[in-house]
Amino acid sequence: MDRNIRVIKTLVFVTVAAYFTYALYWFSKSLLWIAEISLKPENYSPPTGFRFINSYSISSAFLMEYSGFLGLMIRVVGASYALLSAFLILKTKSNSFQTVRNKIANAILLEGLYFLSFIPAIYFLLNYSGLPSTSNLLLSTGLSAQILLISPFFIGLSFKVRKYDPGADGSSILRLAGLASMSYVIALWITYISKWAEMTAVESINWLLTFPRNMGFLNTITNLSLAVVFAVMGVHHVLRKRDVTKTARLWGLASIFLSTHIIIYVLYCANFGVLNFIQFGELWTIPLLGVGIYLVLKKPTAPRETQKTFP
Repeated sequence: MDRNIRVIKTLVFVTVAAYFTYALYWFSKSLLWIAEISLKPENYSPPTGFRFINSYSISSAFLMEYSGFLGLMIRVVGASYALLSAFLILKTKSNSFQTVRNKIANAILLEGLYFLSFIPAIYFLLNYSGLPSTSNLLLSTGLSAQILLISPFFIGLSFKVRKYDPGADGSSILRLAGLASMSYVIALWITYISKWAEMTAVESINWLLTFPRNMGFLNTITNLSLAVVFAVMGVHHVLRKRDVTKTARLWGLASIFLSTHIIIYVLYCANFGVLNFIQFGELWTIPLLGVGIYLVLKKPTAPRETQKTFP
């Protein structure tokens, strides 16, 4: 096996393993929570509190909790397909796409369906949450962005992958994969910006500009924004059928800044005594740093004429 191929396969496997671990962690954590509220429903109250308590608000809160748990279950199954696919690709020397095609399609489909489980949470936030109305609106905006920007592209990509013949032109599937990845990064950017805006609306602008919170905000507004910029540039190159090597490097830069954002977020939480918040970051993106560095620094081994453009 070519050394470059072995390296990228290993880096991808580590990233997928981190994604699986992250999904499994939240599923396990939610399993305990669901068991607790199911065994003692009379003691249940959502973290947001209730705007008012009646049968509709209580039913909506439980629907939000059980839908979220179902979504995490779906995500763990999808992550299992992804991990198995990455393992099979890693250990196979030849082209193994035909073997893992359906597994990859299942992983992408289930990740897309996972975000649809947020819909009851949006309904609850906008109708029954005890948080300030601005907070409910901004938190709903982040959830809605993930549904609208991630689910359609991932579900569409899963069908495209399932039907793809390895001998056929791969340009269309590459474009859709690029759009799906770009939309994922943009959705994360909207989510984090919405969270900062929500906290600022509650605490005031002075709260945001006070150290060390201003450092956390600066991390998001720079690194995560740069991840979006390079992801958009990468997709632009794909759609225009530009140099495949330069496109890979743009996606590599997007991966580096996405990972760097979370690494700094973890260091920020650890350094300023808010360790409990670490778990809320997209920790599985940290290994993307290795993937990104590889894509930026790698030297194509194929003949130059085959590296110039997409099919």
